Amino acid sequence: MRLYLWLGGAVVALALIIGAYAYGVGVGRDRQLADDRAAMDRASTAMKHAGDAYALRDAAAASRDVERETVFREIVREVPRIIDRHVYRNICVDADGVQLLREATAAANGEPAPRR
Repeated sequence: MRLYLWLGGAVVALALIIGAYAYGVGVGRDRQLADDRAAMDRASTAMKHAGDAYALRDAAAASRDVERETVFREIVREVPRIIDRHVYRNICVDADGVQLLREATAAANGEPAPRR
């Protein structure tokens, strides 16, 4: 009979150990799920704040773009150019060309042609 009591006590102790293990696993799983939920909540809150900040920056950039577009206006004005004389003029004529120019000038003025 003593052996039965000892075996019964061992079975009860083993059952208690298994029950404690199962309870610990259940509690650990619940804690892990609670920690995961809390982490997900923090991440979602952080993402929401980041999204709000992004939306604010986007709205501010859009308003700056609108302001920039409305401030700049293009005005085109035509200015008449009056040229009295050519400042940069480079005419290179050799001696024969100079003689021809003199003859043409004399002929235009009605004078006799210069001698060569």
